Amino acid sequence: MAKLGPKFRVTNLGARTKRCHICKEVKPFEEFPKSANSIGGVGSRCRPCESVYQSEWRRRNPELAFQTNSRAQLKDMCRRVGITVERYERELAAQGGVCKICHLPNRDARKRRLNIDHDHVTGEFRGLLCSTCNSALGHFGDNIALMEAAIAYLRASKPLFQVLDGIDG
Repeated sequence: MAKLGPKFRVTNLGARTKRCHICKEVKPFEEFPKSANSIGGVGSRCRPCESVYQSEWRRRNPELAFQTNSRAQLKDMCRRVGITVERYERELAAQGGVCKICHLPNRDARKRRLNIDHDHVTGEFRGLLCSTCNSALGHFGDNIALMEAAIAYLRASKPLFQVLDGIDG
């Protein structure tokens, strides 16, 4: 690649091209990640260079990367169900940091935070649930009659469980 002189324009808005800050190649805007704060609305590093930069940054700053990613995921999760992060945090404090159904923290080791439960018809926020309880509601399709039938089934079989417990103990 030819060496670029000091008068070379980094961004050419007319041609919708930009020179990558890292590899110095001139590329179309489509090859750069979006950035509202940058000229032309795209970042200073092309996508491949940005990927390498981000990987290196996460390797050098694992704890900060986890916190940043975790916060971004929470913001995205809240946005999708129409509540603010502040509301999530208020509800979490009001629930004592535990699931609204089983009163336990999230038992799924892959997820440290509670899930946002919402009515799938109205979209209304209902509370924060652990992964297990959230999945159970989902498997029952939020069908109260079906859940009541499951409860009746468990209650009817309870004497059987007591008999079996008595044999072992």
